[in-house]
Amino acid sequence: MKHCILPLLVLAASHTASAQLGEPEDKVVVRFGKPFRTIKADSAGITVTSHRSKTHQVTIGVKDGKAVYVIYRKLDGSSMTDPEIEAILSTQPQELGRWHRNIITGERRATVGQQPTLKSPFRDLQRGPREWSVLGKDELHASFYFEKNVLVLWNSKTGPDAQAILQQHRL
Repeated sequence: MKHCILPLLVLAASHTASAQLGEPEDKVVVRFGKPFRTIKADSAGITVTSHRSKTHQVTIGVKDGKAVYVIYRKLDGSSMTDPEIEAILSTQPQELGRWHRNIITGERRATVGQQPTLKSPFRDLQRGPREWSVLGKDELHASFYFEKNVLVLWNSKTGPDAQAILQQHRL
């Protein structure tokens, strides 16, 4: 019974903190209320709003009235588990497609006696970011950065890439 309840609690907790790629700005306000911080549009035309749910701080980049990236961070600063991340990804609109973890670019582990090799510029000594994408839609991405404890979802066709997003937010 305990095993059945935990996934439901994870899904419920992350569902209250979900924002969706492509979601209109007015729906974000309905879902979260007024943002506690707003940064006016930058040179790329992206306005940034920050919101809080019961469990997460959610930062949303909006361009042309729609969310082009979303950053999730737990309020207590702790790391997210794969089930928590997958629960957040499952709240994205079905028309975007189904998210799949990128095994090739995901977490790397060193073999005995070797140093880990990572492709990401955002890494620690043990692991790189865990990455997801939507098959058939190369522009939709999600990465969890362990050392920063943030999950970034972005649409590379309509917004900046994860590295630019993290640098802009000084993460």
